[in-house]
Amino acid sequence: MLRRLYLRAGGSMWGFEGKVALVTGGTSGIGLAVAAELLSGGARVALVGRSQGRGREAEAKLGQGARFFRCDVGDATAVRECIASVEEWAGPVELFVHSAGVTRDTLLVRMRPEMWEEVLRAHLTGAYNFAHVLLRGMMRRRRGAMVFISSVVGLTGNPVRPTTPPPRRGSSPSAALSLKKRDVTGSGPTS
Repeated sequence: MLRRLYLRAGGSMWGFEGKVALVTGGTSGIGLAVAAELLSGGARVALVGRSQGRGREAEAKLGQGARFFRCDVGDATAVRECIASVEEWAGPVELFVHSAGVTRDTLLVRMRPEMWEEVLRAHLTGAYNFAHVLLRGMMRRRRGAMVFISSVVGLTGNPVRPTTPPPRRGSSPSAALSLKKRDVTGSGPTS
């Protein structure tokens, strides 16, 4: 799916050679798997996450071409600083994958408001914060791709996962349509 999306965004059929990718949630799970795929295709990959320990482990596992950047995706100022650091390290970001997420498994009746806010901050606010900043450069260069990953639980439901947000269905395809004439491609949600 990543290769197909990148080809639609004007990338080479030979992979991601020389491209810069930024993957939120890139230190574990799906994000780490996506980062490994991008790296194997020749991209330089910025792994973004909150845990310094997990970040360094992921960086060591992936090896040369991957670098960890610590960032709270829900903090707009931290996101701008993170993107600046990534672009100083590797150049302009052409591929963005938002895989960051937080799970707070509990019944809705037991959930505290701050738990709900934490999940929305990572899943939705984080997606907005990165897309908002990265889109400007992608539009200026007339090149780029964004992928927003969501959980299938957002569609099917789970009684102990009431904080799983629905897929980022409204924002990412709408943004993608509005940017199509600027050769910026978006995709979401995936599961």
